[in-house]
Amino acid sequence: MSRARWSHLSSRAAVLAILLLACMFTLGCDDDDEVITSGSGPFSLRFSLAAEFQQYGGQTISWALLRSDTGEKLVAGRGTVSATTNPALSVNTGDVMLLGVPHEMHYWIDSNIGGGTEGECDPVVRDEEGEIVESFDMQWIAPFGGATDDLVFIAIHRPEIVQDVCDTFPF
Repeated sequence: MSRARWSHLSSRAAVLAILLLACMFTLGCDDDDEVITSGSGPFSLRFSLAAEFQQYGGQTISWALLRSDTGEKLVAGRGTVSATTNPALSVNTGDVMLLGVPHEMHYWIDSNIGGGTEGECDPVVRDEEGEIVESFDMQWIAPFGGATDDLVFIAIHRPEIVQDVCDTFPF
């Protein structure tokens, strides 16, 4: 075999070996061949509130990104909803989302509409049919399927689908 051909083949083999080693160090398998991940992930989430949220301008928003499968809180924060900017809030989680793992963003605006306690997440109360009876604070869950890349999500104001996320907060 010619020297040029041998050099080309050994370069390909070296690249494949490096890729194989990289895979072995980033993924591990237990006895059931499930993917085990640890530490931070390779993907981020840019989470924003659409302009409709400006009506809550000046109010505190708390948010947390969780793994949907385990409930593990990966990152959390707090901020203030803007009454003038579009988006009304924008946060970047950093590289914490794991490949193929479902995640969800929990977010709560301490709005205290018609009651509630400032600084506390007031739970959503539903009747026997599941209809909302009382909701002083605005709170939602935004689910994301298995991550395969960085995500950008803009939340649309939908008060009719509030969900109780109070058990996520405080941090």
